[in-house]
Amino acid sequence: MLVVNRGCSRMRNWILSLLVIAGQGAPADEKETNAVADRRQSFERPKVLESKAVRMPLRARLNQLQGTVVVQYTVTMEGKAISPRVTKSSGNDVLDICAAKAVTEWKFSPARRSGKPIVQVVEHEFAFEPPLPSELDELKKQFEKQKPLVVDPRQAEGLFAKRGFRHRAKAKIVFTLDEQGFISWIRLEESSGHVELDYLAVAGAYDEFRVDTKKLSELTPRDSRAAANEQKVKAQFYEKEFVFKP
Repeated sequence: MLVVNRGCSRMRNWILSLLVIAGQGAPADEKETNAVADRRQSFERPKVLESKAVRMPLRARLNQLQGTVVVQYTVTMEGKAISPRVTKSSGNDVLDICAAKAVTEWKFSPARRSGKPIVQVVEHEFAFEPPLPSELDELKKQFEKQKPLVVDPRQAEGLFAKRGFRHRAKAKIVFTLDEQGFISWIRLEESSGHVELDYLAVAGAYDEFRVDTKKLSELTPRDSRAAANEQKVKAQFYEKEFVFKP
């Protein structure tokens, strides 16, 4: 008579069941890993097709402004850069706004997933270095030929027409002046919401705005306490608002 040990039989069946489950699970895990790898391989980051040099104010180069700026922006499916935002400031609003403005003039090949264009958020780092000593003399000559002007909001008319702006916009700057009446420090106090107009207000004012030191009373002084807290230096701060009309 054949005697069967039921305990051993149950143990053997349990082990066989584990082996079957393990054998069935391995291919599934492998397929999942391959699928993730395929998805990663099918992704293509945006590529710069055309880039333009950053347009810096002449005085910014002459004053040897330097620093690093990181700008985050969105590349659309059409290959345009929109919504630039400074995620790492150089500590100087002139450099920051110049970097943010620059990416909006670049052209891209959009990001793609499985061959189809998608919207992608990316970052770009700009490193601003001072000009070489041999370049300073030429910069001084160029600056001497440049006639300082008060920023004219009418310069924005073309931008409004191009971008389809339909509403008024305004930007406010806070600044200090040197002994010659040029802006020595500037900050964008209130953004217009449009990088092109902010560029006109900040970079344009820094480069072209000059005040007759005999007419300082015509400027709007900023509260001295606020100024002291902002810069911790003894200087007179002024503010100016630019109103852009469509």
